[in-house]
Amino acid sequence: MGGRSAGIGTVLAIPLVAVAVLGLVLAGRGAPFPVDLTVLDAALARRTPDRTIVAERISAVCGYLGMTVIALLAGAVVFVRDRNPRTALAPVVALVAAMAVTEVVKMLVARPRPPIASRLSLTEQTFSYPSGHAAGASACLVAVALVLTRTRPARVVAVACAAVWATVVAGTRVYLGVHWASDVVAGLVLGSALSVLVVTLMVPRPGRVRTAAVSDTACGHRQPDR
Repeated sequence: MGGRSAGIGTVLAIPLVAVAVLGLVLAGRGAPFPVDLTVLDAALARRTPDRTIVAERISAVCGYLGMTVIALLAGAVVFVRDRNPRTALAPVVALVAAMAVTEVVKMLVARPRPPIASRLSLTEQTFSYPSGHAAGASACLVAVALVLTRTRPARVVAVACAAVWATVVAGTRVYLGVHWASDVVAGLVLGSALSVLVVTLMVPRPGRVRTAAVSDTACGHRQPDR
């Protein structure tokens, strides 16, 4: 388990370092990237009343509170199924880790949000980079997908669905004008990486679980010495 965790941790360090480096660039740059302006202009041009209602509802439901409810429900299902508290808590830990890291990075980078004239919501009072909605959604949903599934095909499908869902949540934040595109991309990367790292550290490998179960069974059926 130690070697596996170390190897995955090394791989996951790459996206985490990328988010940190981009944050440093933004802290020194101040102005948004050209792609941020292009994406925001495209979002503004495609606004309609119906799309705005959908975006606002998705954004409201899939914030930290909504993700916390999903993480707790998934954890309860996993605990009833596996009786393993570490596995059950993994989605909650991933979400809390993403929330904590996001808030720290926000304060360090201190990137302003898009202009008020572009926003459909004025309730956000924190800095812009990275997106807390994107980080929280990706961390929670990817972790839920990983702990609920047991086979590789099911895991691939579940993680893909989680990625799509998190991307939709991230897209609503740009549509509503409360984040730049680079904010939500960084949030998705950060949340996904933290999620995989937390699950790797907290959830036992299936092979190890089966080996332990077989060992316990063998011990239970061992004939007493004569």
